[in-house]
Amino acid sequence: MFVVFPIHGGDALQAIHHARWMEVMTTRTGLKYVQPALIVYDPTLNPDVLKAFKEALSNSFKTVLVHRYPRPHESSWPAPANWAWQHTAQHMAQLGSWLWMEADAIALKPSWLDEIETAYHQSGMPFMGPKVKGMSHVNGCAVYPQQTPELLPIAMRSTSMAWDYEAGPEMTYRTHDASDLMQHVWSVDNSQWLECGGGQIPMLVTKDELQRNLKPTAAFLHRVKDNSVIDLLLRGEFVP
Repeated sequence: MFVVFPIHGGDALQAIHHARWMEVMTTRTGLKYVQPALIVYDPTLNPDVLKAFKEALSNSFKTVLVHRYPRPHESSWPAPANWAWQHTAQHMAQLGSWLWMEADAIALKPSWLDEIETAYHQSGMPFMGPKVKGMSHVNGCAVYPQQTPELLPIAMRSTSMAWDYEAGPEMTYRTHDASDLMQHVWSVDNSQWLECGGGQIPMLVTKDELQRNLKPTAAFLHRVKDNSVIDLLLRGEFVP
């Protein structure tokens, strides 16, 4: 299973900070991840940033590949995100299954990747990820098969709505729900994490907030829009 890291100018620094945390975890175990890492980006990404991210990932992954996709035609969300995911799906159709690991997703413990890959293969389902509570779709930070373009034709054409939402009817029934392993939070209301609905963007997460909301089985957390959780992990103030 490949681990795909999509980055752009707006989130690259957070992605690099996360790579430093993954380096710390692999240093503790003495073992780099054997699953290949793949950085996907468009031509607008600063080459120095790309180099820094690749070097950072190389400290925790034995193999780090890069793939540049064409510059998006539109700049308003969700078109650029859809464009990145769609071109990645086309590229991965030649390589194998893949975990979509956005910059606001966080690996929580050294065994995170092995746990996700093992659960995926044991599930026997083509897709695996967190099914969003109260909704009819899977969050986009999920595991996808090599055959994704042919299995998700609607998502592959989506421009005006997020691809994971559009993929709901064609993806959800084929997905192993890994909500306990791959925890998803969309918003925060009075320090309580919500999987959908209004509230604040997950940021400035405290140790107490993590202790109240993080599932004990979680190996992966998405989405946190700053470095607060990574910093708690790096300082050893929170241990999942």
